Amino acid sequence: MTRRALALAALMLAGLRGVAQPDSEAEPGTGEARPYVFILAIDGLRPDVVRDEDTPHLKRLAREGAVCWRGRVSVPSQTRVNFVTIATGAHADRHGIVGSGYRDEQWVAQRTDTPTPGEGQKHVLVPTVFEALERAGYRTAYLAMKGYELVGARGASIQAGGKTLSPPEIWKVRYDRATEGPEEKAIENLFVLDETILSKLFEVMRSSDVHFLIANLGATDYVGHRDGPESPHYRRAVREADGRVGRFLAFLREIGILSRSTVIITSDHGFTQTRLPRTLLLKGGGESGGTVPELAAAGIEHDAMSRGGRSFSLYLRDPGQAQAACEVLRRLPWVRRVYSEHKLKGLSGTLSSLRYHLPGRTGDFFVEIRPGYTLNYDNHGHHGSTERSDMEVPIILWGRGIHYGVTLKSAANVDLAPTVLALFGLDPAK
Repeated sequence: MTRRALALAALMLAGLRGVAQPDSEAEPGTGEARPYVFILAIDGLRPDVVRDEDTPHLKRLAREGAVCWRGRVSVPSQTRVNFVTIATGAHADRHGIVGSGYRDEQWVAQRTDTPTPGEGQKHVLVPTVFEALERAGYRTAYLAMKGYELVGARGASIQAGGKTLSPPEIWKVRYDRATEGPEEKAIENLFVLDETILSKLFEVMRSSDVHFLIANLGATDYVGHRDGPESPHYRRAVREADGRVGRFLAFLREIGILSRSTVIITSDHGFTQTRLPRTLLLKGGGESGGTVPELAAAGIEHDAMSRGGRSFSLYLRDPGQAQAACEVLRRLPWVRRVYSEHKLKGLSGTLSSLRYHLPGRTGDFFVEIRPGYTLNYDNHGHHGSTERSDMEVPIILWGRGIHYGVTLKSAANVDLAPTVLALFGLDPAK
């Protein structure tokens, strides 16, 4: 965990003495009762929409706790990467999950987005907050809307998510824009997915003594991809998510642990509106890799792996062709920025400057595309770039151990794991 993360953890925390508590009631007979910490990640949550819409519960937490309205996520601004950042306190260049997969130094395709989470978890290179807390005697859980977030759940006693929790008829069309029946019904179906996570969360809390939990509410992401973050449907999805936060707080009060709880709200990425999407990597180009036709025409063997729709990692079979590949990329009208660790002309910067350089995993190039284009899906909302709209999310901490009424100028998802450990009285540096 980084030195900056540790410093920010100290800034957020109130030392657990004289702290403004979310409720005045005391837990009878608990004495020095062990704390509870819950991270609710609202997938694809834009901070400007939270502030603009009627979101009383999120605004209350921000007002009474510590908030950063311009929190930063890791590069690339993608679910798979950032849910591991949240769970480890490390960026992709250290935790090793650079997307759904990668080409290793022997040009072998490796998948981290696997049907069995344990297989993907083997690719995580650093300890998780779950492992640290379980060693300290705390029971932990990870509830994942999509399932592949569980790559960061190594060590958690309870791991559940994906299609095993969701109605199959909704799960299979969750990203589709063209649906049968009324459009509003299609949106309502996406909210059902959030309800399944919330119901599972309540079930886990009633049946198990879970003291730390991460849950991903993903309907905002599905609606954001489908219609874009500027759409009325997305704004409604944010309001719906706010209502679920309110119900979660009421649940904590009902089971008698609200005054001992810290609630953290964050997200894995923002969103950018794509009004007239034009797809590019028509041959493949999904999460499993694809081909840039212009590179293929130049005789450059490669694999292009999408990192959220607005960026991709480019792997070259022969790194000696890096300069030629860079020249091809810079001529393409849809390419906005090109990053690489190779010493080349025409680069926008290095992978290291993005905290996205890990030999054998991150590839030869990280490429961002211009607004109006997408890589492999013609939806109206995408992410994955280093633009503010993709990189900035709200980060809110509220409750036990958190300063009252603090606005942080900067914070990031990488800060959350050390903050959680500090809330449990554990040394984040170990």
